[in-house]
Amino acid sequence: MDFVNEEANIRKFDGLYGPNGTNRKALPPPGYVRVPGLIPKLPATRRVLIMEWLDGQRVMSLVSNRKSCLDEDDEVAGLDEADECAPMTWEEKECVRKAASLPLIELGIRCTLSQLIETGVMHADPHGGNLLRLRETGELAYLDFGLVSEIPPTVRDGLVAAVTLLVFDRDYEAVAGLFGELQLVPTDVIENPYQFAALTTALREAAEATLSYPDDELGLERGENETEEEARLRRAKSAVPDVRFDQLLGALLALVPKYRFLLPPYFLNNARALGTLEGMARTADPNFNILAIVYPFAVKRLLQNPTGSPVLRRVLRQLISNKRTGRMSLTRLKLMVEDAAALTGVSRMAIIASAMKTTAGWRLAVESVFAGAFWCVGRCVSAVFFVTGITAVRNAWGRFIYRLNRDIDDEERTPARVGSVF
Repeated sequence: MDFVNEEANIRKFDGLYGPNGTNRKALPPPGYVRVPGLIPKLPATRRVLIMEWLDGQRVMSLVSNRKSCLDEDDEVAGLDEADECAPMTWEEKECVRKAASLPLIELGIRCTLSQLIETGVMHADPHGGNLLRLRETGELAYLDFGLVSEIPPTVRDGLVAAVTLLVFDRDYEAVAGLFGELQLVPTDVIENPYQFAALTTALREAAEATLSYPDDELGLERGENETEEEARLRRAKSAVPDVRFDQLLGALLALVPKYRFLLPPYFLNNARALGTLEGMARTADPNFNILAIVYPFAVKRLLQNPTGSPVLRRVLRQLISNKRTGRMSLTRLKLMVEDAAALTGVSRMAIIASAMKTTAGWRLAVESVFAGAFWCVGRCVSAVFFVTGITAVRNAWGRFIYRLNRDIDDEERTPARVGSVF
């Protein structure tokens, strides 16, 4: 152990996600997490580290099914015994306690995603004992900064691209190709067409075995008794599959020996971090879906592309392009923004405004305006052609050419008759 290194990790993490952190906008209210304060007059040495004492409850104890041995006041934080439903049974108190802990866990997951995708500074050991709910303020606190990973930018971009390709497009071949970007599979496996095809098939089978897409009979149509906001939320939820992260991770790890996956320490640490937080969230809410948080977070990053990543630029182009024409599809872009807005509860304009804070976002906005103008011009030209009869003449000419070619093909396929020698 090196406590000088741990002190540096605490300062770095607090500078990003503490009350005055530079990356706190990425987090839901209150917008920050707490870390133990350091004592300036007592700097760390390699063997000694003196920190502030944080008095709180383990987050895991808040969602545990076994009866807590904590004080009665701590079991149900914020519960008013004078409420009309009081007195409550122990089971009812447990339900309220778990519901109250879920925002803390979601804050921890959002913080973890920001570390994993935005900053690359990852607290890689957020087990139940290292996450506290402070007794006095109810804030979320992180402990134990001995294990902090640094994630390369290319890996962060690859993760964003993989999540959006998987959820929005279900493009397993493209996701398999990104394993090279994630530095998880040797280059020779990606470049070998037979091994790459086998990897794509194996990835599809693993995803189909662990991802469950909800049935949505209405699709893009609006229901009879639905508001527009309800329809957007339903479409967004139907696009995001239900997943048990631990099961998906297990299915992917089963592919490690065959395709010679290279799993660096930060990958395993990050996977364990998300798996731990997901387990806490599902204990509090069995219907919790971690992809419903990961996906809009990745979409926001994809639209912003603050680092100008060529990988994100290429994947965004692929996702918002019309499969038939190759041109930008404003409909696909609109659906992507609506999914992110519905799942996060943020307005579409806020999503667009956040994307336009970067050069890549402005470039996308300008391209969208030109695509819209091109669509309007095309519609106007089509209307003029229809009114003047040019469309009818063109369609008639097309049918004539089609029939003529079909007749010629029929004649060529008809065998020549043999004439009589007499």
